[in-house]
Amino acid sequence: MITRRGFAGGVLLGAALMGLGGCGEYNPYRFRARVTVSVETPEGVRSGSSVYSVWANHSYPGTTRRVWGERGEAVAVDLPGGRTLFSLLKTDALHSDITSMVLATLDADFSNDMVASTRRFAAASGGEAVPVAEKNYPMLVTFKDIADPTSVTRVDPDNLAASFGAGYRLKAITVQVTDAPVTTGIGERLEWFKRTAASGGNFIPMERVNGDGPIRYRSKPGYDESLIDLGLSHFSTEAYK
Repeated sequence: MITRRGFAGGVLLGAALMGLGGCGEYNPYRFRARVTVSVETPEGVRSGSSVYSVWANHSYPGTTRRVWGERGEAVAVDLPGGRTLFSLLKTDALHSDITSMVLATLDADFSNDMVASTRRFAAASGGEAVPVAEKNYPMLVTFKDIADPTSVTRVDPDNLAASFGAGYRLKAITVQVTDAPVTTGIGERLEWFKRTAASGGNFIPMERVNGDGPIRYRSKPGYDESLIDLGLSHFSTEAYK
């Protein structure tokens, strides 16, 4: 359950970070990384990948405050039977984003210095695929009906069979440096993408909770409360551009 104050605070914080990001992009360290998700299925291994541009810098020249970000979209793995597994931009890595997941995976000396780690790879154009540690995994979701964004459900990386049936298992999630172009096109894959962006971008329908104190909201009955804040920005950095 979330409060209006909490929701508004999250929006303002996001706006503030975007503002800082703009300042830090005057001459950022930058490189591209391919994230690949491989799934064992009854019909063999199926894989999908997405290329991200990740960057980091100090917020202003001469300061020690660090800012960072990424550009790209969710990994989509097409599975038998017309189902799709999505690996989102929201992760379990230190800062819950793709950039920190990529750096923690690629940089053996990663110590939460986003600028130093990005600088190490800024001149690279390729490299070996490195497995992502389970503690840093991205959030995985699927849709019971790909045409209905409200049918989104979480997928347990340790139990894909619960979502897709017997014989499904997450084989690996890897990251590698690449010079390939940033992945685009999720709006063509998901026909409701632009329409959902125009209506606010959240997937799970919410209802107001009556009572004293701050105004609160919860997911409507039948929907996963843990996905109440899931939105298009978890699928693409370009969702609202």
